[in-house]
Amino acid sequence: GLMQLGVLTVVYHPTDPNIIYLGTKGGVAKSIDGGSNWTLQRTGANAVLTGKISEPIYALTLDPNNPSVVYAGVGFDIDIDTSRVASTGNSLGKVYKSLDAGTTWGEVHINPVNEAADITRGAHLRAIRIDACTGGTFVLGDKGLFRLNNGSATWERLTIPGVTQASVQNINFHYRDFLLINSNTWFLTYSEPKISGGYHGVILMTMDAGAT
Repeated sequence: GLMQLGVLTVVYHPTDPNIIYLGTKGGVAKSIDGGSNWTLQRTGANAVLTGKISEPIYALTLDPNNPSVVYAGVGFDIDIDTSRVASTGNSLGKVYKSLDAGTTWGEVHINPVNEAADITRGAHLRAIRIDACTGGTFVLGDKGLFRLNNGSATWERLTIPGVTQASVQNINFHYRDFLLINSNTWFLTYSEPKISGGYHGVILMTMDAGAT
């Protein structure tokens, strides 16, 4: 069962409707019978601590060309009660990858050129997407949008028009989601504070793979 863990995201297998993955406040859960039964799949991840939120998975995706490959990113809602977040090391911003449909997990290190440590560490990860045509992997978090091209070992930070590094460092600036329509057409959403108070949401679209 799910042990009353809150569900943060849902991903369906592209060809088998009985296989469903959930990103929960306690990690990745999986059903192979259409949702009747669930198991937490955390081998390779930090242990769940009773009454605590242990490595919550907000970003979750399957490789569209090989659904046995699963990516999971640690993050949570900005309004979450942080006093309940488990002290299991600095897990926020971790990216995990499974090659066996979620049975076991290993950490993916996101190290762009000239960056000594995982640049997403400590960030709230919002989305992980895989381009079905190019095989490129995208990770969106509080610290920006990153891409790993198929066959490359180096992640790159993508420039978002109109978004400065100073904006990203504002505690009230929040990336929300990233959608791949195809290799060239992407949507990205974020919210930022207004001078007059409150927030406004922004939707960006590119039709040239992020060039403009």
